[in-house]
Amino acid sequence: MVRNAVTKVLLDAKVRTKDMGGYATSTEFTQAVIMNLNHR
Repeated sequence: MVRNAVTKVLLDAKVRTKDMGGYATSTEFTQAVIMNLNHR
């Protein structure tokens, strides 16, 4: 369940942290994962 949510965030490529070439904070990335968990 968590793995699927993380994978969806990564594949959507809308929320990426600096180490992945994006501008989001780790908090924003975590919030995106939580949103995907809540929409199942």
